[in-house]
Amino acid sequence: MRTKTVATIFILVYAALAYGVQGEWIKFSSPEGRFSVLLPHQPTLDKDTNTLITTYSFMSLAAGMAFTGTYADIPSIDSDPDTFLKDTRDVIVSKTGPMTGSDEKISLDSYPGREFEVAIVLPKGAAMSARIRIYLVGKRLYSLTYISEKDSDAKVNAENMARFFSSFKVTSE
Repeated sequence: MRTKTVATIFILVYAALAYGVQGEWIKFSSPEGRFSVLLPHQPTLDKDTNTLITTYSFMSLAAGMAFTGTYADIPSIDSDPDTFLKDTRDVIVSKTGPMTGSDEKISLDSYPGREFEVAIVLPKGAAMSARIRIYLVGKRLYSLTYISEKDSDAKVNAENMARFFSSFKVTSE
Protein backbone atom coordinates (compact mmCIF):
# COMPACT_ATOMS: atom_id res chain seq x y z
CA MET A 1 0.00 0.00 0.00
CA ARG A 2 2.85 2.40 0.80
CA THR A 3 4.24 1.94 -2.72
CA LYS A 4 0.85 2.93 -4.17
CA THR A 5 0.69 6.00 -1.93
CA VAL A 6 4.23 7.08 -2.84
CA ALA A 7 3.55 6.62 -6.56
CA THR A 8 0.33 8.64 -6.30
CA ILE A 9 2.11 11.49 -4.51
CA PHE A 10 4.83 11.71 -7.14
CA ILE A 11 2.38 11.59 -10.04
CA LEU A 12 0.33 14.38 -8.45
CA VAL A 13 3.46 16.48 -7.86
CA TYR A 14 4.44 16.09 -11.48
CA ALA A 15 0.91 17.02 -12.59
CA ALA A 16 0.90 20.13 -10.38
CA LEU A 17 3.67 21.96 -12.24
CA ALA A 18 1.36 24.79 -13.27
CA TYR A 19 -0.01 25.36 -9.78
CA GLY A 20 2.29 27.77 -7.93
CA VAL A 21 3.01 28.67 -4.32
CA GLN A 22 1.55 32.16 -4.22
CA GLY A 23 0.22 34.41 -1.49
CA GLU A 24 -0.12 33.61 2.16
CA TRP A 25 0.20 30.08 3.38
CA ILE A 26 -2.57 28.62 5.51
CA LYS A 27 -2.32 27.08 8.95
CA PHE A 28 -3.63 23.53 8.77
CA SER A 29 -4.58 22.09 12.17
CA SER A 30 -5.60 18.52 12.87
CA PRO A 31 -7.26 18.11 16.28
CA GLU A 32 -7.31 14.32 15.78
CA GLY A 33 -3.68 14.31 14.66
CA ARG A 34 -2.73 16.74 17.44
CA PHE A 35 -0.58 18.95 15.20
CA SER A 36 -0.54 22.10 13.10
CA VAL A 37 1.58 23.06 10.09
CA LEU A 38 1.75 25.81 7.45
CA LEU A 39 0.92 24.81 3.87
CA PRO A 40 0.68 26.75 0.60
CA HIS A 41 -2.84 25.44 -0.09
CA GLN A 42 -5.63 23.56 1.68
CA PRO A 43 -4.51 19.92 1.77
CA THR A 44 -6.30 16.83 0.61
CA LEU A 45 -6.76 14.28 3.38
CA ASP A 46 -6.64 10.49 3.32
CA LYS A 47 -7.02 7.59 5.72
CA ASP A 48 -5.47 4.17 5.05
CA THR A 49 -7.00 1.26 6.96
CA ASN A 50 -5.62 -1.48 4.68
CA THR A 51 -2.77 -2.28 7.04
CA LEU A 52 -2.43 -3.30 10.66
CA ILE A 53 -1.90 0.35 11.59
CA THR A 54 -4.33 3.07 10.47
CA THR A 55 -2.41 5.86 8.77
CA TYR A 56 -3.71 9.39 8.23
CA SER A 57 -2.17 11.66 5.63
CA PHE A 58 -2.39 15.12 4.10
CA MET A 59 -0.97 16.60 0.90
CA SER A 60 -0.73 20.12 -0.51
CA LEU A 61 0.56 20.54 -4.07
CA ALA A 62 2.31 23.48 -5.70
CA ALA A 63 4.37 24.10 -8.84
CA GLY A 64 6.78 21.18 -9.09
CA MET A 65 6.56 20.42 -5.37
CA ALA A 66 4.45 18.75 -2.73
CA PHE A 67 4.11 19.09 1.01
CA THR A 68 2.93 15.87 2.62
CA GLY A 69 2.57 14.37 6.05
CA THR A 70 1.37 11.25 7.74
CA TYR A 71 0.76 10.11 11.27
CA ALA A 72 -0.06 6.78 12.85
CA ASP A 73 -0.31 5.40 16.35
CA ILE A 74 2.16 2.56 16.86
CA PRO A 75 0.75 -0.11 19.20
CA SER A 76 4.15 -1.17 20.47
CA ILE A 77 7.72 -0.07 19.94
CA ASP A 78 10.02 -3.06 20.40
CA SER A 79 13.27 -1.07 20.48
CA ASP A 80 14.70 2.19 21.74
CA PRO A 81 13.41 5.31 19.92
CA ASP A 82 16.61 5.84 17.89
CA THR A 83 16.57 2.27 16.58
CA PHE A 84 12.85 2.52 15.84
CA LEU A 85 13.42 5.73 13.85
CA LYS A 86 16.37 4.20 11.93
CA ASP A 87 14.23 1.16 11.08
CA THR A 88 11.38 3.44 9.97
CA ARG A 89 13.81 5.43 7.81
CA ASP A 90 15.02 2.20 6.22
CA VAL A 91 11.45 1.15 5.35
CA ILE A 92 10.74 4.56 3.80
CA VAL A 93 13.96 4.43 1.78
CA SER A 94 13.17 0.92 0.55
CA LYS A 95 9.78 2.15 -0.75
CA THR A 96 10.94 5.43 -2.33
CA GLY A 97 14.53 5.54 -3.54
CA PRO A 98 18.13 5.71 -2.43
CA MET A 99 19.26 8.18 0.20
CA THR A 100 21.16 11.17 -1.13
CA GLY A 101 22.96 13.54 1.16
CA SER A 102 22.47 13.84 4.87
CA ASP A 103 20.87 11.51 7.37
CA GLU A 104 20.84 12.91 10.86
CA LYS A 105 19.19 12.81 14.25
CA ILE A 106 16.90 15.75 14.93
CA SER A 107 14.31 16.60 17.55
CA LEU A 108 11.04 18.43 17.91
CA ASP A 109 10.93 19.93 21.37
CA SER A 110 12.09 16.92 23.40
CA TYR A 111 10.86 14.29 20.91
CA PRO A 112 13.39 12.30 18.88
CA GLY A 113 13.43 12.40 15.10
CA ARG A 114 15.43 11.84 11.92
CA GLU A 115 15.88 13.87 8.75
CA PHE A 116 17.08 12.40 5.47
CA GLU A 117 16.83 12.90 1.73
CA VAL A 118 15.95 10.42 -1.00
CA ALA A 119 16.06 10.51 -4.80
CA ILE A 120 13.10 9.29 -6.83
CA VAL A 121 12.98 8.56 -10.54
CA LEU A 122 9.47 8.57 -11.95
CA PRO A 123 8.29 6.87 -15.12
CA LYS A 124 9.64 8.57 -18.25
CA GLY A 125 12.78 9.57 -16.32
CA ALA A 126 11.45 12.52 -14.31
CA ALA A 127 13.68 12.97 -11.26
CA MET A 128 12.38 14.14 -7.90
CA SER A 129 14.02 14.79 -4.56
CA ALA A 130 12.36 14.31 -1.18
CA ARG A 131 13.48 15.66 2.18
CA ILE A 132 11.80 13.69 4.96
CA ARG A 133 11.49 14.30 8.68
CA ILE A 134 10.11 11.69 11.05
CA TYR A 135 9.32 12.18 14.72
CA LEU A 136 8.29 9.81 17.47
CA VAL A 137 5.95 11.53 19.94
CA GLY A 138 5.02 8.95 22.56
CA LYS A 139 3.59 6.11 20.47
CA ARG A 140 2.61 8.37 17.57
CA LEU A 141 4.85 8.51 14.51
CA TYR A 142 4.77 11.67 12.37
CA SER A 143 6.33 11.96 8.93
CA LEU A 144 6.71 15.21 6.98
CA THR A 145 7.95 15.22 3.39
CA TYR A 146 8.89 18.02 1.03
CA ILE A 147 9.10 16.81 -2.58
CA SER A 148 10.50 18.83 -5.46
CA GLU A 149 11.82 18.40 -8.96
CA LYS A 150 15.47 17.36 -8.86
CA ASP A 151 16.76 20.41 -10.74
CA SER A 152 14.46 23.03 -9.21
CA ASP A 153 15.67 26.30 -7.72
CA ALA A 154 17.73 25.55 -4.57
CA LYS A 155 16.87 28.87 -2.92
CA VAL A 156 13.13 28.38 -3.42
CA ASN A 157 13.39 24.81 -2.11
CA ALA A 158 15.33 25.93 0.96
CA GLU A 159 12.77 28.64 1.74
CA ASN A 160 9.78 26.32 1.26
CA MET A 161 11.35 23.51 3.30
CA ALA A 162 12.27 25.86 6.14
CA ARG A 163 8.78 27.34 6.26
CA PHE A 164 7.06 23.94 6.11
CA PHE A 165 9.28 22.04 8.53
CA SER A 166 9.72 24.83 11.09
CA SER A 167 5.97 25.46 11.27
CA PHE A 168 5.14 21.91 12.37
CA LYS A 169 3.92 21.91 15.96
CA VAL A 170 2.59 19.06 18.06
CA THR A 171 -0.34 20.39 20.06
CA SER A 172 -0.42 17.71 22.78
CA GLU A 173 0.65 14.13 23.43
